[in-house]
Amino acid sequence: MTRAEKIISTLGYAGLIPFIAACALLYSGAATLANQIFLSYSAIILSFLGGTHWGRLIASDVSLKVSVGLLALLASNVFALLGWA
Repeated sequence: MTRAEKIISTLGYAGLIPFIAACALLYSGAATLANQIFLSYSAIILSFLGGTHWGRLIASDVSLKVSVGLLALLASNVFALLGWA
């Protein structure tokens, strides 16, 4: 595993910490705070994942006239909006 892959893996697993903390808070009696943390962090992660689709398509040579590229951009926005709702 390269250094970059280790960093990516570490950051990916560290991204689970807020989800785990929210679950722990749920069982400690702070259900309202746990729900707020879980929902807001979920929306952030969905927005981040949508942004990765944008970045991938911008960096590639895929034309937006190609239905696959356009569909991916629209889907990324839908996921972000669902997280916000």
